[in-house]
Amino acid sequence: MTNTDSNNLFEGFSGREDFLKFKQEREISTTIIEEQKTFIWTRVFLREEDHSLKSGDKVFIQYVPSGEILETIFGAYDKKSTVSDKNGSDVREYDPEDDMRVLCLMVDLNLVNKNNNDIPFIKTLFKQSIFFEYQLLKLNELKVYSNNKQFEYYNIDFGG
Repeated sequence: MTNTDSNNLFEGFSGREDFLKFKQEREISTTIIEEQKTFIWTRVFLREEDHSLKSGDKVFIQYVPSGEILETIFGAYDKKSTVSDKNGSDVREYDPEDDMRVLCLMVDLNLVNKNNNDIPFIKTLFKQSIFFEYQLLKLNELKVYSNNKQFEYYNIDFGG
């Protein structure tokens, strides 16, 4: 690199010191317009079919021993006979009929990963949570309900 090449780097400035002074005086600012939301799916496997929920309804998961409650959003009922590839990424076949015994709930992952004590136990159940731990539960320790109904379930999948 010749001396003339290095002078081109500071074109418009009287020298290197003038360029560095200008660079330090510039204030860089960023504005977050909207916080990104990340949702994960939780499936609740019911003992009997349910026809009471509509997409967008709130469904609550409560850990009874501590009283903590997580608000979720009902997305849809699961589909019957869905067949995926080995990785589970591509759906090969599926029956468009709803399986009314499986609730698909949307959970805000940012809320679960928030470092607060609102839901200390519930956030350890989600596999994508930074607080995930393997837990052993009794069925009666978790309640799943909407505003008008408590659901009888036999299993909950907290994401995979």
